[in-house]
Amino acid sequence: MNTEPSLTRAKSRAALGICLVILVWLASLFAVHPLGNFPLNDDWSFGQAVRILMEKHDFRPSGWTAMPLITNVLWGGLFCLPSGFSFTALRVSTLVAALAGIVGIYWLLKQSRAPDWLALLAALLFGFNPVYYALSCSFMTDVPFATLTIIAAVFLLRNLAKGADRDLFLGTAFVLIATLSRQLALAVPLAFAITSILKNGFNPSKLWRACLPAALGVIALVLFQHWMAATGRLSAMYSQKSGELTQALTDPIHTLPEFAHNLYVAFLYLGLFLSPILFYVLAAVWQSEPKKTKLIFAASLWIILLACYCYKSRGIYMPLSSNILDSSGIGPVTLRDAAILQINLLPELPPTFWKLVTLISVLGAVALMTLAGVILSNVLPKWRAREMNDSDTAAVFNLVCAAIYLAPLLVTIFFDRYLIVVIPFLAAAVAAVCPPLPKLNLKVFFPATAILVGLMLYAVCGTHDYLGWNTARWVAINNLMANEHVKPEEMDGGFEFNALYFFNPNYSVLQNEKSWWWVQGDTYLISFGSVPGYRTLKEYPYTRWLPPSHGAVLVSKKSDSSAAAKAK
Repeated sequence: MNTEPSLTRAKSRAALGICLVILVWLASLFAVHPLGNFPLNDDWSFGQAVRILMEKHDFRPSGWTAMPLITNVLWGGLFCLPSGFSFTALRVSTLVAALAGIVGIYWLLKQSRAPDWLALLAALLFGFNPVYYALSCSFMTDVPFATLTIIAAVFLLRNLAKGADRDLFLGTAFVLIATLSRQLALAVPLAFAITSILKNGFNPSKLWRACLPAALGVIALVLFQHWMAATGRLSAMYSQKSGELTQALTDPIHTLPEFAHNLYVAFLYLGLFLSPILFYVLAAVWQSEPKKTKLIFAASLWIILLACYCYKSRGIYMPLSSNILDSSGIGPVTLRDAAILQINLLPELPPTFWKLVTLISVLGAVALMTLAGVILSNVLPKWRAREMNDSDTAAVFNLVCAAIYLAPLLVTIFFDRYLIVVIPFLAAAVAAVCPPLPKLNLKVFFPATAILVGLMLYAVCGTHDYLGWNTARWVAINNLMANEHVKPEEMDGGFEFNALYFFNPNYSVLQNEKSWWWVQGDTYLISFGSVPGYRTLKEYPYTRWLPPSHGAVLVSKKSDSSAAAKAK
């Protein structure tokens, strides 16, 4: 029987599916309008390094940088070549990398033996993940880094399946590129070495291949750090994370409770972000292995509920971490009145919304723990008997990638945006063990689809609002400097503005006197509302979608009485 026509049709359907995912993602960007020549979050720091590269042909990251960064700077510089440096060009560079990441996760799941429909669902879910989507509209390092780790993982996984040296060398090349973006890219080659040894044992002819990507990655990182230190390029904060990790490891009494809490929070976020995939796969596994799955599910449920009870004093409802997901939508919110004074806060989404999100997160976390337990219980006997097939190998490799990447982050200061790198690996791990679905399970289809649509709307609307108030903020700042001839030294324009102009690692400020973000003078203030001691000069309106409303960014000047009182 000739299977070529059916195989060709299947490939055509898959290509059409991924093209539709890309088109939907690109179409959403027109609504969000992710352009604008201004920094967001920490990308002022990374943008400065690109500016120096373009203007002085030198690589000198700012003191706020805690990663190698050179890959990101070169990538951003490539997009600045046509018309010179701008944050708009840098944002386009990240959007291109984000698009490659969407294709990459589809590729990773297919390499992990996932069915087409599940790989397409993962691509759509990843592209519209609220954290991934919002960071795609910035020059933050997370999205390009995630894309590079996905591609490296694809080639190394292909090598595990087929043993081709070409895949090994390509995977190693992407490991090197990713490691020179952020150090934790080493999680991928370390997982490759561990999985290769688990599959093949300590076979001398294969052992050097197993260790090659990790060894070259470590060597490249050490040489890079030595060059940076020797030439005075190493930033003041470069070793901050490693210092936090060292301190955490030397104080296990305090580290273990914090690790447990961060792990609990990470499971809730990952459960939410992966819930449509997790529910589909769990339903299929439940049908094929009911007894084992029920037992692991019950144990996972009790663990999560116990953790909810133990950590209720630190917050019950999502969002439980900081940085991107915010009670008002997408953040971070970085103006003085909201971030420091805790006044004029952006309108929060209804409590019912966050209760529903928390419920989905808990169920997703239980599903994730259950599927991880099923994978390990199935693979362990096969590993002992040296009978691991390609699906088992893919599941183990992806799980180990996620575990190695997360481990050091969970014992230090933890942000929600760190998790986007883990999402592709966990999606691929659970997809690798998904048994064929005999028919569409409507009990799973409708809630999973509703969650997917909800995440998409949250990502698009929240990012629209985040860009909206930031655009209004920078229009206000530029008008103030251009038309009113206000100097940057006289203004508190929020974290990104003052960091861009005045970052200084030795800066210190008296508490409650000025914002901590390197403010020189605060005669003029950019805020969301009226602030005591200031009189409003002008309002710059913007439109919110989440929830639908109108907001404004205010330009205010310190009142004469306030200035006189401060002078006395």
